[in-house]
Amino acid sequence: MNQMNREPLTERELAVISLLVSGASNEAIAARLGVSINTVKTHVRGVLRKLKVETRTAAVSRAIELGIVFPHQWRG
Repeated sequence: MNQMNREPLTERELAVISLLVSGASNEAIAARLGVSINTVKTHVRGVLRKLKVETRTAAVSRAIELGIVFPHQWRG
């Protein structure tokens, strides 16, 4: 997928995908960003839609593939 053909992620969506790479749960992301779990879920849905994937794992893979995040961010 060409980066030029996708809707860019917002600053908050970038923060969320970075935390997803580290394996963070919605609860952990909410605590880290100081937002509600429902807000995190909204951002995750936006990431999935914009990256044209259906799962969090696929979003992480696609984000790495596109150079949005890097595998070394993984702390698993």
